Amino acid sequence: MGFVVIFVVAWLAFFIFYSMNKSLSVLENSFIYLTVMVIGINISWVVIEELKLIELTKEGWLYAAFFLYRSMIKPTIVLIMFNVIYKVKSTSITLLSIGITMVIILALNGVLRFYDIWSYTRWNVFYDILQIVVIQSIAFALFTLYRRSTHREVKAS
Repeated sequence: MGFVVIFVVAWLAFFIFYSMNKSLSVLENSFIYLTVMVIGINISWVVIEELKLIELTKEGWLYAAFFLYRSMIKPTIVLIMFNVIYKVKSTSITLLSIGITMVIILALNGVLRFYDIWSYTRWNVFYDILQIVVIQSIAFALFTLYRRSTHREVKAS
């Protein structure tokens, strides 16, 4: 049942992203997606495999659900957040979008715990919040650098 829930969430996230009016280009969307995915994979590798703060399931389908969440759902949700932020360009909408994204990711982490896809051994929700903030902050910083490097204009003298 856990795989089915995660699969439906993945389908829903991709459908929302596909059907929304995107404010970012294909290259910008690809950059954000790949950045968040690589950062998420590295953080989860350190937390799960090296530090053993979270224990993953050994069941095949549930393990596949974890990979679907880590490599597809989380980057897509952050990508939707970026498109909303850069479309509206309002501080209140930006903060609301960041907050909603955090709540959705925390709820999905709760779903992963509920279906025993992973269990916290020396980890808690505060660390989850910290991880989400770090991923979003790094993604914002790298995307700002990316935009500055690609949108340079020549100043006439």
